[in-house]
Amino acid sequence: MKIIAQPVRQFLRGLLLAGVALVLLVPVEFATASTQTAPKHVTPYWQISSVNVAGSTIELQKSDNSSNLVLKVTGGTRITINNKTAKFSDLQGGMKVQSLNVSGNLCSSLSIKK
Repeated sequence: MKIIAQPVRQFLRGLLLAGVALVLLVPVEFATASTQTAPKHVTPYWQISSVNVAGSTIELQKSDNSSNLVLKVTGGTRITINNKTAKFSDLQGGMKVQSLNVSGNLCSSLSIKK
């Protein structure tokens, strides 16, 4: 019985040492993978893609390129840039739309955040 017990003990000791080594080494390798942050969800926003002063229209494009709008701007359209009153001619492509009021394709107010 002692003859069989000795090899079994040695086998179990070796298995235990291999298990301890595995526990000590594996988490280090996976720790770097688990510290990576997940990509942040970004809500699409409207931005001015073009301004047609002669036609009194602006084209807005969603930041994710999912859709676009062409809106008519009149003398009655209230335009602000960074909460300050602005003119239609102050608008430029690439400006980010903070808020807008639209009825059909007529824009009654447009607020831009630079």
